[in-house]
Amino acid sequence: MRNSILLLVLLLALASGYAAPTCTLQSSIDVFALKFSTTDALHGRAFVVETPGVYVCWKRGATTATTSLTAALDENSPVFDTFIFGAPEISLRWELGSPMRQLNTIHVWWSLRDPARNAINVKFAARDAATQAWRDIMTYQKVAAVAAVDNTFALLTITFPAGEVTNIDALRLIDGSGLASVNNTRFVAVDAVGGAM
Repeated sequence: MRNSILLLVLLLALASGYAAPTCTLQSSIDVFALKFSTTDALHGRAFVVETPGVYVCWKRGATTATTSLTAALDENSPVFDTFIFGAPEISLRWELGSPMRQLNTIHVWWSLRDPARNAINVKFAARDAATQAWRDIMTYQKVAAVAAVDNTFALLTITFPAGEVTNIDALRLIDGSGLASVNNTRFVAVDAVGGAM
């Protein structure tokens, strides 16, 4: 089922004063069908591991551990994975530099090659550029593990309602694998696409 695409559209419940984003899952994406962004707000930006005492593991070919999720040279690379482990909940932060007027979409790619590390339990938070306050912009999204398939990937696309996530200067990925009793995910790439309000 290498070329099969499973679409799962979930509307998250309203919580914490924000409108729920729409989450779409595509699984069994062939390596030749990858479409990474090279122009999004995170491209080439390093992440900071905020959780103390955790370990970052990445495959050869990544520029460094901290830019391994945002260093796509073109839309089909990288295809190497990174996983961070050592705590039930792990937080990665990207500083955006100039504030993003509006966050439209986040793409999270991960590898399906390892059945022990191809489940996911993830959410995102954003920091307001004016107040410097953080807020969760979604609840945890969990996807169960599947049988391993080499050179095959999954993509979670998170689409935010217009005007819901605006004027932000940092994003936080929160890997809650340990909270969901699954091993940490082999992440491949994270894209954040903004736009005008």
